[in-house]
Amino acid sequence: MNNSQWKFNGETIKIGIDEDGKEILLDGQHRLTACVRAGKPFVSYIISGLDPDVFDTIDSGKRRSLADVYSTMGCKNCSLLASSILMVDQYTVGRLGLSNKNEYPNDIAGTLLDLYPEIVTSAALIDRIKKTLPFSGAALCAGHYIFAQIDVQQADDFAVKMSKGIGLEEDSPIRHFREQMIRDRSKRNIWNRHEILGSLIKVWNHVRFARPMTRSVNKWVPGTAPQPVAK
Repeated sequence: MNNSQWKFNGETIKIGIDEDGKEILLDGQHRLTACVRAGKPFVSYIISGLDPDVFDTIDSGKRRSLADVYSTMGCKNCSLLASSILMVDQYTVGRLGLSNKNEYPNDIAGTLLDLYPEIVTSAALIDRIKKTLPFSGAALCAGHYIFAQIDVQQADDFAVKMSKGIGLEEDSPIRHFREQMIRDRSKRNIWNRHEILGSLIKVWNHVRFARPMTRSVNKWVPGTAPQPVAK
C-alpha cells in the first residue's frame, strides 16, 4: 500500500453493531492500519450492521484467535490477556499445561472474563513492566492474578521485583529464579510458559513465607509432578 501497489480483490470491511448500537470493526483492521500508516486511500466494499457474534466465523481457513475476540470487545493488551487467562483457567481446574488451547473456543472469551475479571488489572501491570522480564510476560501475568487473590500488595511487589531485579538480597528466591531464567535464555534453553508459571508459584510460596534460598527452584514440568498451588 505504501508503494501504491495495493490491488482491490473484493474483500470487504465488515462492521458490526453491539447491543448499545455502537459500531465495532470486525474485519479489515490490518488494511485500515496500513492505510493510516501509508497515508494513502484504497478502494473497498463496506458491509455494516453485522451481529458481532459472527466474528469468529470470518475468514475461512484462518481461525480468529482469542486475542482477536478480546480486541473486538474493546479490551487492551489483548495478546497478553488471552494467553494469561487461559493459564489461569487451567490452573484453577488443576490442568495447568495439560489442556490444549484448542479446547477453548472463541465464544468462551466473555465467560472467561466473567470468571476472572481482575485479570485485566494484572495484564495492565505486566504490560508496563514486561520489557525487563527474562521470560514470558503471560506467565507472570497469570501468576500475578493468582497471587493477587491471596495478597494484592504482595503480588504487585513480587511482579515488580521479578521484572526489575533491583535491591534483591543474596538469598532472595526471586533473584535466584531471575538469574536462572537469564542463564537458560542465554543457552537457548527456553522454558515454556506453563513450566514458568508452575515454577513461579513455587517461588511465590518461598517469598510468601519468607523462606530464603541459595539456588533457584527446580523447574516444574507438567505431568511429571503435582501442580504447584499458591499459598
